[in-house]
Amino acid sequence: MKIGIIVSSNDAETCWNAFRFANFCLNSKDEVKVFLIGKGVEYQQVSSTEFNIVEQSKNS
Repeated sequence: MKIGIIVSSNDAETCWNAFRFANFCLNSKDEVKVFLIGKGVEYQQVSSTEFNIVEQSKNS
């Protein structure tokens, strides 16, 4: 299955969950593309110890 995920928020939990979902799909052998638009491009700046977005994005 082909899956496209659009992240347009810089909310840490929202970004973290989007990348977690992308990794879940990749582990299920799906094809995934993540598009960052608007405030979504700031995902690295909102990463924290609770929501380690950078680590999740490395796996995607």
